[in-house]
Amino acid sequence: MRISVFITSYNQKTFLIEAIESVLCQTLPPYQIIIVDDNSQDGSQDVIAGYASRYPDLVIPIYHAHNQGVTPTRIDALRAVTGDYVTYVDGDDRFLPTKIEKEAKLLK
Repeated sequence: MRISVFITSYNQKTFLIEAIESVLCQTLPPYQIIIVDDNSQDGSQDVIAGYASRYPDLVIPIYHAHNQGVTPTRIDALRAVTGDYVTYVDGDDRFLPTKIEKEAKLLK
């Protein structure tokens, strides 16, 4: 079962690292992590680029050239999903460590 995760962010650098780390530390690892930045001006894109560089086969960054808002940002994330299932976390939130594992059990 391939579960994709997307993270949306707009000027959430302070919280974004915690959101990304909470996905990376799952007891059932995600198939892919798509991070869509909605033209942040706070250095969030540098944080995302760092994770994409460290996890090139896992983290897929998408950067908006102009702020588009929540709905287009989520649509872009969904378009990039290639897993069988998808779940998401906002850039100012986090997953508990067993979230994906519990969802996978329910789906089975």
